[in-house]
Amino acid sequence: MATVLLLAGHTIQALPVMRSLKRSGHKVVIECETKSSYGYYSRYPDARVLNPGYPYDSGKYLDFVLGILKDHDIDIVLPLFDASAEFVSMHRDRLRDLVLFVSPPYEVFMRGYCKNRLMNLCRDNDIPHPKTVAIDINTVDTSGGYTGFPALIKPDITTGGRGMVLVKTAAEAKHVLPDIQREYGSCTLQEFVPAGGRQFKAHHFRTGSGKCLASVVVEKTRYYPEHGGSSCCNRTVDFPEIVRTTAEVLHLLGWEGFADFDLIEDPRDGNIKIMEINPRFPASIRSAFEAGVDYARLYVDYCLGNPLKEYRCRPGVCLRYLGLDLLWFLKSKNRFCAEPSWFRFFGKDVYYQEGSLTDPLPFVFGSYSGLKKLMDQNFRKSKSGVQPD
Repeated sequence: MATVLLLAGHTIQALPVMRSLKRSGHKVVIECETKSSYGYYSRYPDARVLNPGYPYDSGKYLDFVLGILKDHDIDIVLPLFDASAEFVSMHRDRLRDLVLFVSPPYEVFMRGYCKNRLMNLCRDNDIPHPKTVAIDINTVDTSGGYTGFPALIKPDITTGGRGMVLVKTAAEAKHVLPDIQREYGSCTLQEFVPAGGRQFKAHHFRTGSGKCLASVVVEKTRYYPEHGGSSCCNRTVDFPEIVRTTAEVLHLLGWEGFADFDLIEDPRDGNIKIMEINPRFPASIRSAFEAGVDYARLYVDYCLGNPLKEYRCRPGVCLRYLGLDLLWFLKSKNRFCAEPSWFRFFGKDVYYQEGSLTDPLPFVFGSYSGLKKLMDQNFRKSKSGVQPD
């Protein structure tokens, strides 16, 4: 038995991770930003520690985590959000003498996590991706000449689509870019991939020796906002081409550990293009667990040096995020002809991100927290690609 600390354990992805770890006989400690969250009220944690509000990139947060490691006799750290994953990679040398974890070196981490650097790697190796180039206020015209308009301004480092804005002209880009850079830092300009193609996620767990022990491809069948937001319904699919392409990117990076890719099919040419890497378990990771791929157990076994199982994904597992799926239903003109049907709430291989009957409280408190976010006008605008007032 190991004691596992989940950083950012308040997140929705903590739910299947905690359930897996407890079933495997491990002790679970979670670090949370708030009590009003999915992870905090789950039945599975053995201990919960609230972050007083320290930013992940601060010295205070490092001291806070070091205190948790000591106070709870932690054996393994597993980060569940972008900022906590970056924290572990950044402090890799400091942490590895104290605790076990899986993370690429910081330089490798940033080559995959930074959108511009990842797109440069794809361009240099003929891997399908949208035309993407660095942009600042002095290069808007030349950058736009490469990508064309309309285009997306994307912060190099961001999560959940925050800070991304669709611009139709160079003049519009010049108008909004300073505010985006002021809040998020360096940015890229990326050609706009029109609606009409499929969207996918691809997950891998890659060893330091270069072997992918588990790979899962998920198709986003519905997302909110409908033109391209967060997935509210997805299903596992068998797609070897996506597995090969994304695994090649990890090989070129020299990545170790878990990585999650976002991909979009371009309806103009049918190519499936890599958009970004998320260096942690995504919110929809339960679909992989229910499809037979236990990434949490694999992570812990890898850290402990236990024999490693190669997992195979079962296609056809459907995962719904009911809160967002309800918003999709209210907004979409396709509400009565969706595939899979919006009205299929139960049945074989239908699951929910927010929890289950065996762990009901996360649904209540997590949904409340999510509703508060959706009521925030600036949050909704940031998710939809519209600049806040």
